Amino acid sequence: MGKGNADDRLNSEIERIRTQFLAGLPEQVTQLEAAVAGLDASHGAARLDALRRASATAHALAGSAGSFGYPALGAAAAALESSLNAAADDRGSNPAGGAHAELLQRFVLCAQHAVDGLPSVVVSESRPSRPYERAGTVVIIEDDPALSMRLTNYLHHFGYEIRHFADATRFCAAAPTLGRPTALLIDNALPEGALAGIQAALSRPDAMAGTPIIFMSVNDSQEARIAALHAGGRAYLHKPVEPAEVLDTLEAIAETRQSRPIRVLVVDDEASMVDYHRAVLEAAGFDTVGLTDPADFLECMREQQPDLVLLDLHMPGYSGADLAAMIHQIAPFAGIPVLFVSAEHDTDTQDAAMLSGGDDFLTKPISAERLVAAVRYRATRHRQLRNLMKNDSLTGLLNHASIKSRLASETNRIVRHGGSLAVGMIDIDHFKQVNDTFGHANGDRILRELAMLLRRRLRSSDTAGRYGGEEFVVLLPNTSLDAAVGLLDAIRDDFSQVSHFVGARELRVSFSGGVATLDNWPSSEAVLMAADAALYAAKKAGRNQIHKARPHPAAANGGQ
Repeated sequence: MGKGNADDRLNSEIERIRTQFLAGLPEQVTQLEAAVAGLDASHGAARLDALRRASATAHALAGSAGSFGYPALGAAAAALESSLNAAADDRGSNPAGGAHAELLQRFVLCAQHAVDGLPSVVVSESRPSRPYERAGTVVIIEDDPALSMRLTNYLHHFGYEIRHFADATRFCAAAPTLGRPTALLIDNALPEGALAGIQAALSRPDAMAGTPIIFMSVNDSQEARIAALHAGGRAYLHKPVEPAEVLDTLEAIAETRQSRPIRVLVVDDEASMVDYHRAVLEAAGFDTVGLTDPADFLECMREQQPDLVLLDLHMPGYSGADLAAMIHQIAPFAGIPVLFVSAEHDTDTQDAAMLSGGDDFLTKPISAERLVAAVRYRATRHRQLRNLMKNDSLTGLLNHASIKSRLASETNRIVRHGGSLAVGMIDIDHFKQVNDTFGHANGDRILRELAMLLRRRLRSSDTAGRYGGEEFVVLLPNTSLDAAVGLLDAIRDDFSQVSHFVGARELRVSFSGGVATLDNWPSSEAVLMAADAALYAAKKAGRNQIHKARPHPAAANGGQ
C-alpha cells in the first residue's frame, strides 16, 4: 500500500474528526456560556465546583481547537481557562466576573468564526480597567470575511458584541436562538442570490420584530432601495462601506430609541379636560404632567422642566396669556413652546394671546389627531433647536459655552451641598498632521469617534463637551483624582487601539490628557486652567498619556 494512499486516508480521517469537532462546538460554547453565567449565582463550595467544571471545558477546547487548525480559538479558550483557574486557586473568593465575561466574549467570537468558516478575528488583549455599558449585539450577515472582520474589530471597541453569519441559510437556522439583537446588518447579495439578504430580513422570527435593519449593497438602484425599505430597512449603505459609517448609523438609531419621551405640561382649571388631554397624549407616547391650579404654574415649570406647555386661556384668577408672557421672561423657559387650548372664538382675543408668547391656538373642541400632531411638531422642533444651541454640531457633545456653563453649575452645586468634581481636559495628538495627511473629512470622523467612545464609557452623571478644535472637557462628579486619571487612561488606551480606515490605509490615533479636582482649586476657571496645564505637561512628556494637575499652593489639604 503506497504512502500516498495512507496519507490520503489520514487526511480524510482528520477532516472527519475536524468536521465532528465543529459540529459539536456550538453545544460546547453554550455549556461554557451557561457555566460562566452561573458563577455569579453560586457561592462557597458550589462556586468552586462551577469554576472547576468551566475550567475543564475551556481546557479541553484549548487543546483540541489548536489541533484542528484554530489557534486563535485555542488561545481564547486557554486565556479563559487561566482566568477560571486563578479564581479557583483563590477558593472562589474572587468573583472576577467581568474578566471572565470579557474573555468568554472573545472565545465565543472566535468559535463563531470557526463554525462559519472564517479566519479568527484578532481582538486586542487590552481591556478597559473600568467596566462600561455595552452598546448591544449586532448580527452581521455578510459573505466577505475581510469586511466582516474589519467591522467586528472596529465595532468591538465601541461596546458592540458581534454575531456573524456568512450566508442567509445559517442565519435563518440560528435566528430563533438569537433573541432580539440591537440591529441586523445585512448584505443584500449573499451566496443564495442577489436579494437573499432581503429575504433573510423578511424571514426573521417574530422575536426580532422591530429590530432595526441596516442593509449594505453594491446595488445602488432605486428598486433595490425600495425593496430594502419594504423589508424593514432603517438605513441603506452603499458599498464599499467604511466601519465608521456603520457606527454612525448604529449610534443614530440608538439615539432615536433612547431619547426620553417629550414631556408636556397640561394646564387647565377643568380636571376633566386635563385628564382628557393627558389620556390622548400619553396614548401617543408623550410623558404628561397635569395641573389644575394655575397658582402653582411657575413652581411646576421649575420642577418638571417640560418640553411644551398646553395652556388654557381663561382660568380663575389667572390669564393664560399672562402665564405665557411670564415664563418667556425667564431665561431657561424662554424658548419653550406654548399652545393655547380654549373655546375662545374671537380672533382678536386669539391674536392678543399669541402675541403674549403663544406658538399656536387650538380651538375647543379639538380632535385627538390634531392635538397630537400640533404637540409633536412644536415640541420636536423645540428640542431640535435647543440641541443645536447647546450641542456641538459635529460630535453631538456639549459645545464650548454649554460645557463651561455645566462646569459652573457643578461648582455652585458643590459649594452649596458638598461633594467633589474631577475635571479632565483631553486633546488628540498630532491632529493637524492627521488633517493635513488624510483630509479634514477624516479628521472630523475621528473627532466623532472619540465623542462616541466618551459617551459609551462615561456614567450618566458625567458630562463631556467639545471645548474647541480637537480639545474635549470631561466633568466627573464625586470622582477622586486617581480614579479620574485611571478612567481617562483606560479610555485613552481603548482609543489608541481603534483602527481608523482611510480607504485601504489604516490609521491609529492617540490623545493626551490632564486632570484636576475642584477641591484643590478655588474656582471653575482655576480648575479648568489646572487641567489644561496638566494636559500641556502630558504633551511635553511625549503624548499619549494622562497627567495629574499640581495642587494649588493654597490648597488646605496639600493636594491628593
